[in-house]
Amino acid sequence: MSYHRRSSVSLPQSATLDERILGLHPPGAMYNSGVEYYNTVVEQRMRRVSSAIRARSGWIEALGDADTRAGWAKEAKEQGLTDLELCYVLDELAYYASLSQSGSNIRLSAVDGVWISDSLVDLETTDRLKDYAAILERVPSFQKDYWHPNPKNRVLNLIDPSLYPLVYSRSKLLRQPSTSASYGSCASKDFSWLPAEFSVDCNGAAEITSYINNLHPVKHAALYLVIASIFSKYLPLLEQVVTDLVHPRGDRPMDWPSCYYKSDVPKPLSIDNDDYHEAVEEWKKSAEFVYPQPKPFAALERPITPYTLHGRKLQAVVKMSNIELTPNSPRYRGDDWSVAAQANERIIATGVYYYDVSNISQCSLQLREPLSGFMFQVEQFDLQSVIKLYGINDPHNDGLLLTQMYGNVDIKDGLCVVYPSIYQHQMPEFKLANSSKPGHCKMLTFYFVDPATRVPSTAIVPPQQQEWWFEDALASEPFRNLPHLVLDGIANTVDFPISLGEAKRIRKEMAADLGKCNEEAAFETFEPHFFFSS
Repeated sequence: MSYHRRSSVSLPQSATLDERILGLHPPGAMYNSGVEYYNTVVEQRMRRVSSAIRARSGWIEALGDADTRAGWAKEAKEQGLTDLELCYVLDELAYYASLSQSGSNIRLSAVDGVWISDSLVDLETTDRLKDYAAILERVPSFQKDYWHPNPKNRVLNLIDPSLYPLVYSRSKLLRQPSTSASYGSCASKDFSWLPAEFSVDCNGAAEITSYINNLHPVKHAALYLVIASIFSKYLPLLEQVVTDLVHPRGDRPMDWPSCYYKSDVPKPLSIDNDDYHEAVEEWKKSAEFVYPQPKPFAALERPITPYTLHGRKLQAVVKMSNIELTPNSPRYRGDDWSVAAQANERIIATGVYYYDVSNISQCSLQLREPLSGFMFQVEQFDLQSVIKLYGINDPHNDGLLLTQMYGNVDIKDGLCVVYPSIYQHQMPEFKLANSSKPGHCKMLTFYFVDPATRVPSTAIVPPQQQEWWFEDALASEPFRNLPHLVLDGIANTVDFPISLGEAKRIRKEMAADLGKCNEEAAFETFEPHFFFSS
């Protein structure tokens, strides 16, 4: 029996961060192209135990306590781990702890490649964000933007990047983009989010140097400062995620047995016997299956100190939204599995700050990873070994998917998380904790553009909001003295800027475009079926 494993990108030690990222994700390739191996039953249970420990608050500090480690060992043994598997998991946890950054509570989450902190943003900054968010919330009810692809979900959009996006056939550009690329599959030919520009100094402090789409830069200048401050705090999380992408985790090294079955009864040897194959299958049923065991843990080929993004010009799409639950609408129906964005938007990772979570049941961010081009190649009549080795329940079921669930990150008030675009994500259903009063989950989201490339941003696309242009026009000659009826007539006869009604129509088209992308990604990448060949 043979199996494919992840291939690595070989680059010289002198390669720059940009060269390493582009070597991993060249133009035209999707970030979520998948891995080339499927976890064995042994790897699956080791990952489950490691993830369960990393999901616990204070696990890094508890790692050095002998009684705590003994408790973890007892739990692991109850879940079927062998001594070798347990040693590997504990050594791996010690290594993961060494990657954490002291003082910031930045650590690897329960999901490989996903980094979190629950004390990253200080209370003063959070309070300022809440105050300015309240200003965006305090608008007349008819101006509140309740929109979500699932109409059953009550989501208030405060900053929605899908309003007034870049429309390739229509938007005005102050100058041509500095780079262009062929983005391959799952790329929109019509639309793109518009990121803002963030200039990061040598100390890691960020400044927003262009407007945030759908957040007025003059009216909400103070909120710009808060968002820039939080972006600065997010850089260490993003740096860890980018470093993990450049140095992928790979599979856990195993000692593979020369024979998968062990029995005191000799295996049938006569190939000429008509009943040989039936006899072998019967022998396997009585024999003990020998699973591979992990080799001793060795530190990964990844620098302990992550790559720095200081002194760089970065791009990010900014979004603010509230999930609102009420006694009359007490349940969030959940999301479909989706990718963060389309390939032309070059989103390498997503950062979410859950800055205000109140009166909701336990909810989580779930993540899964696809396999690409994986094919089980088994010796004739050895299908039983594959079924046991990989824990496949029904290999003849055409609906069985080659998608690996990587776990989930529990959402709580104050959580900061950054996850890479190699994963599909989903926020499953949750409800009010106390059904007699309202609850909410308020989020500030950064969609980080690949730092090794550039996409059209608000630096070269002027604001497209008709309302913004009219406010400036009304304050200047000769328009300030014109009747509103005349101004409305002018607005209705020009193609630019874009009215709110037209922007909402474009948003629906963009959502449908992304929906097609997610369907293609699911079919081609995230939901491939098992294929056996002999």
